[in-house]
Amino acid sequence: MSHSTFGQSAKVGSLQEFKLHDEEAGDVSASLFTVEAAHRISIMDMRLLNRDRNDENLLVKKTSCKGMELIPIDHGCSLPDTFEVNWHDWAWLSWPQTKKPLSDQEKAYIARLDAEHDVMLLEKELSIRWQCLLVLRIATFFLQKGAAADLTLFDIACMMSRDENEKPSTLEVVFAQAKTLAESKRRGGKPKRRRSPTVSPAAHPSPDPRKMRRSRSSCSLDLDAFKLPETNLGTQVPLDDCGSWDVADMGNEEVFDGDFWKYLESAMDTAISHRQMKRQAVETLKCLLR
Repeated sequence: MSHSTFGQSAKVGSLQEFKLHDEEAGDVSASLFTVEAAHRISIMDMRLLNRDRNDENLLVKKTSCKGMELIPIDHGCSLPDTFEVNWHDWAWLSWPQTKKPLSDQEKAYIARLDAEHDVMLLEKELSIRWQCLLVLRIATFFLQKGAAADLTLFDIACMMSRDENEKPSTLEVVFAQAKTLAESKRRGGKPKRRRSPTVSPAAHPSPDPRKMRRSRSSCSLDLDAFKLPETNLGTQVPLDDCGSWDVADMGNEEVFDGDFWKYLESAMDTAISHRQMKRQAVETLKCLLR
């Protein structure tokens, strides 16, 4: 922005709107939120894979009809270049509203989402890296498939998030399977050679956990398949932890071609089918115990 207030030089920063509110979500019982309001926040966070939806980043404003309006703020951890998101990153995951079925209007809205159009817009207007845009495309695709299969947002979110910090989510596993198969086909079906480390990890002391970056757990995975390629940025370290990815995968965008998406859809269908069977088994057990 250029303005006389700033002097001769233009200023670069973020422009944010202050939203009037009465409370933070953590100070209000979640039972006071409508199902529609809770679903709107959940759908947005799942699309953007927002990794910082804590209670403080969700404001509450009381409306004239004694209702509660939810106002999401602070989206600096949205559109990451990794699928790593923990269950505690989504405050709404524990709300009972997410276990309610999606309405016909919500299903129609999710089906109309056009990730490709959004990717083109974000790339043109904000120059967001292709790794982050790939995450948006895959997260939206997974959400659409889950909604079409009549899964609840709770079911879909549980498959997208980690139950344990070091255990990959279902979505991460699905992505890894599709990426590995696509890479294998490009090499003519030959397995990828793995390089053994030159020094045993045990030879080095454990890092101070207070100095560990948020996505550190993604670096400790044994399978390279869970990784997105790194962008060639020289010595510059991106703020969204792109530098954590394996240099050997640099510039490998061509892997995510038509074959990758074919494998991805098949793996997603299998995972969603398993979730459906699990939910059906739980419902059957509940009926037997009544």
